[in-house]
Amino acid sequence: MALIQCPECSKNISETADSCPKCGWRLTPEKVLAIKQKQKDQRLGCLVIAAIFIVLIIIVQLSTKNEPSNKEPPKPPNAVVANSPWDGSVSQVKDWLKEHLRDPDSLEFADWSPVVKTANGYRVRVKYRAKNGFGGYEVEERFFTLDEAGNVTDVSEPRPTF
Repeated sequence: MALIQCPECSKNISETADSCPKCGWRLTPEKVLAIKQKQKDQRLGCLVIAAIFIVLIIIVQLSTKNEPSNKEPPKPPNAVVANSPWDGSVSQVKDWLKEHLRDPDSLEFADWSPVVKTANGYRVRVKYRAKNGFGGYEVEERFFTLDEAGNVTDVSEPRPTF
């Protein structure tokens, strides 16, 4: 037994009822079939409208991603390679270490050398402490070579002195 909506008063009534209990509208099998078809068409219409709406949203999303922007491309971050006035650190080296260490949260800096300008970029030495693969702390000292744009191009250990 399904419920249908009375076309006179809009109350939900049983499809097997003889008349609407609220307004008295008479039901016949033909009228019940017509009401069911109308309700089915209304639901189908709502689904079609919803599908069209979803397709339009997807099209708008895809078209805004593929549109060339008239804005200027964002400027690269400041590529100045220099020691920080607060702690002597070099931001590009700090970022590189945080990306390449096993446990970047354990990173502690001990000492920074002044940045030296070379023929093809910059060079700086850093001494730091961080956890190794076994969870123990190790003190490391590395020389970092950076290009003119501030990208780390080489990392090397200091040569032992005897």
